[in-house]
Amino acid sequence: MITRKFKIDGMLCTNCEKIIERRIKAVAGVESARISYAAASGEVTFEDAKTNIGVIFKHVEEDGYMCFLVEEPKILEKPNAMENNKPAPARIMCEACNRDFATQMALDSHNAAKHKHAGASNNGAGSKNQAANTRDFVYISKKAVITSIIISILIAGFLFFQFARSSNAANENAAVNGASIFGNDVQQISLGFNRGYYPNTIKVKANQPVEITLDSSVNGCYRSLLIRDLGVSGTSRSPSDKIKFTPTKKGTFTYSCGMGMARGTIIVE
Repeated sequence: MITRKFKIDGMLCTNCEKIIERRIKAVAGVESARISYAAASGEVTFEDAKTNIGVIFKHVEEDGYMCFLVEEPKILEKPNAMENNKPAPARIMCEACNRDFATQMALDSHNAAKHKHAGASNNGAGSKNQAANTRDFVYISKKAVITSIIISILIAGFLFFQFARSSNAANENAAVNGASIFGNDVQQISLGFNRGYYPNTIKVKANQPVEITLDSSVNGCYRSLLIRDLGVSGTSRSPSDKIKFTPTKKGTFTYSCGMGMARGTIIVE
């Protein structure tokens, strides 16, 4: 058995968890699957002799989601001391005190403190100045990082606001759309999704066949369409799938996703 963790893009609600789990568990060789909408991630255990992660991802992506493997942490091996036949380091010793030191810097500091009294105070002052300079540098660096973060947040907020305005304008321009009529009097409608179905209001003629397609911007459970008052319920797994029906009564009705979270209006004239 192999267990792999992965990230998922495109989940819009907790119902997406159930959809993805069902799709994965339907693959031959899959032992178990767990999906988390909150973490946008999943974990699957499968027999590598019967399937592989690529096949599993393909089944999930057929519903409009995107999957990405989480890389396994790399374990760095410690060097083997027996393999490094390096000579022992030279002995660092104060000949006056007959005392060993770990580094040459430690020996120099010892000599300055014990054997060169005249230079001790100068060395101490230099150390203090160096420490003060280091503290100033760290303070300035932290201040620069905080300033950069604040500027980045402001820029991101401005871009998001501009995007929201343009999206609203696009939805308002596409508020009402009549069906395109092709051969055999079939009324064809294409729906997209941007924080809601668009066009949000559509018009069709009664007693003439209707075909609704959902483009690639519609993902997850939003690809299930329900018009309860007209007895219509269908799922479009890809932009080429069509939800077909013939409205037999006139009026203004509500269409929605299968969960009722996203809604629109269909006018039958």
